[in-house]
Amino acid sequence: MKNNRSLKKPIPERVELERDPKIIYLFVEGAKREQQYFGFLNKRSSKLKLEIYKIQNETDNSPLGLYKLANYSIKSSTNLDGKYEISEIDEVWIVLDTDLEIENPNLQVIENKKEMLLSIRQKCQEQGWNIAQSNPCFEVWLYYHKNINPPIFSAEQNIELPNDWKNLVSSFDTKTHIYENSAFLTAITNAKAIFERDENGMPKPATTEVFLLAEKIYPFIKENLAKFAVEKEKFNQNLKDSL
Repeated sequence: MKNNRSLKKPIPERVELERDPKIIYLFVEGAKREQQYFGFLNKRSSKLKLEIYKIQNETDNSPLGLYKLANYSIKSSTNLDGKYEISEIDEVWIVLDTDLEIENPNLQVIENKKEMLLSIRQKCQEQGWNIAQSNPCFEVWLYYHKNINPPIFSAEQNIELPNDWKNLVSSFDTKTHIYENSAFLTAITNAKAIFERDENGMPKPATTEVFLLAEKIYPFIKENLAKFAVEKEKFNQNLKDSL
């Protein structure tokens, strides 16, 4: 057996940004998982920057709260103090969950949430902003990195409960699972194929609009993905030869 300690496992390369890259401004609901996911994708292309609003403990990260954060943060004719000045090539995306809290016995609470989501979607459309909504949660997007079909839940589970989806992807590791085996492109393909909207134009349960955002990111990072795939293949071959 050869000594394989000198073999260094490849990691995706980060690059320096150009002077004026395209910027995608992201306002995400999750304070941890979504932040980590899109943070990992940042600076994989010199031509694209992902500007992710940092969610603090006291931040209102509800769908309405995210919309208000975007309004507060983006400079406009009615908000000259906004810290983000959007150019013609830049985009604004709000990444949110449906999460209708279906366990709540108060049906009015569910209806109010639906109305709020529809209102936010309409307002974003009027401002030229984009929505990436998952039903019920962001973990739906993570699930499709490895799966073609929606999951089959047991009688004790519910397709509209975020916790049941989180259990499905509890082993998902951002640092490895995005780039492994073209998983990012696989997620786009799988999520797009299964995607459906309800009568109000919102994603149906077990579907997500995050693939729309991913389709914007992919052309910029595909060379980075391809380079990593080649390096990973070489590593695996060298590892095999060392045994």
